[in-house]
Amino acid sequence: MDIDSGLAGKVALVTGGSRGIGRAVVELFARDGMDVVFFYRGNADAAQQVVAAVQSAGGRCEAMQVDVADAEAVATAVERVVDSRERIDVLVNNAGIVRDNILGMLEDEDIRAVLDTNVGGVFLQQIQCRHHRGEEVARGQLQQDDPDVIHDGKEQFPESV
Repeated sequence: MDIDSGLAGKVALVTGGSRGIGRAVVELFARDGMDVVFFYRGNADAAQQVVAAVQSAGGRCEAMQVDVADAEAVATAVERVVDSRERIDVLVNNAGIVRDNILGMLEDEDIRAVLDTNVGGVFLQQIQCRHHRGEEVARGQLQQDDPDVIHDGKEQFPESV
């Protein structure tokens, strides 16, 4: 028995969508009839495999190479999505990186990269998506319980990065 998810015809943006949990989310959303755009950082082959899998199953999907820690890149990419699809209904913040080492052994640039991607990236995506929805976003206004924003816990699932 198929259950209507209510997602058909909506537009989703998934960060970190080329592997692991992100890929599963992209494929699930596309299977439910969503038009899915996903960001990936560097593995173009993995991204193209996701696009091919979704399209061969009859879904709509596009991959965009975007560093979610780069504010300008995020703004440009979100604008491209909105220009081509007119809106973003669902944002899934899935992108994340891991730098495995004992805390005291981590280099400053490793710490900064993890924080910029795993924390900063979440805020950059939300701010840009809300901006394109016509919502003013003041510092401290972002709320974790926004119904159209999903955050993935990378600390629990580091293999998905």
